[in-house]
Amino acid sequence: MSAKDAEAARPSLSLLGAEPLRASLEYARHRLSERPPAPNGYGHQVILFPGLGSDDAALVPLRDYCNSL
Repeated sequence: MSAKDAEAARPSLSLLGAEPLRASLEYARHRLSERPPAPNGYGHQVILFPGLGSDDAALVPLRDYCNSL
């Protein structure tokens, strides 16, 4: 990979700096939005695996949502 290719693949610093604000706004929008009711499903068990480099705490919101169903 040449230096020019590496420069083209790098995101701009302004986008990188805006990421925390964008993530905060997206999280707030998600929490405040009304979600349509989820389907009941078929009663099968579900296994949740944390992502690579993550831990069990990252699954708490998903686990709570699944338990609420």
